[in-house]
Amino acid sequence: MTPDEAKTILSVYRYGSEDGSNPFFAEALKLASEDADLARWFADERALDEAIAGKLTSESVPPGLKDALLAAVEPRNTFEWTWPRAACLAAAAAGVTLLLSLNLLPTREKGDSVENYRAEMVNFVSLDPPLDMESGDMRKVEDQLARNDVAPHLDVPGGVQKLPVLGCRSLLFRGYKVGLICFRRNGGQLAHLLVVDRAAFAGAKLPAEPDFHREGEWMTATWTKGGKLYVLAVKGGRKDLETLLAATGAPFAFDA
Repeated sequence: MTPDEAKTILSVYRYGSEDGSNPFFAEALKLASEDADLARWFADERALDEAIAGKLTSESVPPGLKDALLAAVEPRNTFEWTWPRAACLAAAAAGVTLLLSLNLLPTREKGDSVENYRAEMVNFVSLDPPLDMESGDMRKVEDQLARNDVAPHLDVPGGVQKLPVLGCRSLLFRGYKVGLICFRRNGGQLAHLLVVDRAAFAGAKLPAEPDFHREGEWMTATWTKGGKLYVLAVKGGRKDLETLLAATGAPFAFDA
């Protein structure tokens, strides 16, 4: 079995279910335990599944959506259904509902909202996601992101620069690459700095000065600088973020 074949099988693996004892997954799971790249991919898949589950539990399905979707389906006599028709329609309705609840329907032409981005990124980091690279050397972290064409030429606030760096990873938001750098604060708490090209939000009004917003137990600051949109997220209050945004010896300059 090749790693690509294993990915195809593991992409439908359900954590915490009887799949763990199902022979269908046995060989792929064994390969994932031996192949470092496949194991990293598998961990990312689990983090994504948990993020989606968390998002779904926080959203309610609009009333009447399923009925409206089913009513809009036109009967086609040329297609031979291999599943019961009702089951197929219900699956299609569930798929569209999932896309709506996760804000995943195509929106690139008009740009997505900063609010959606911020909420999804905070939901992601709250899962303590695995890092692509763990390193205490900020230069190596920046080089790693640059090699993946993620957030080159970062402008990190002075207060954040003083924190020990833990590592980084890259991810996607609506097809745009996002760089995530994790830092350790006093008391073992974490600070997450996320950066993405501002083109991901074409047409949206972006904050030049830090915009403070609470997402559950996380406090965030969002700002633009050098053609990029930054989000800094910590567990704490606004004062914690204001301290981290302060540069050494001079105010941190944001875009005008």
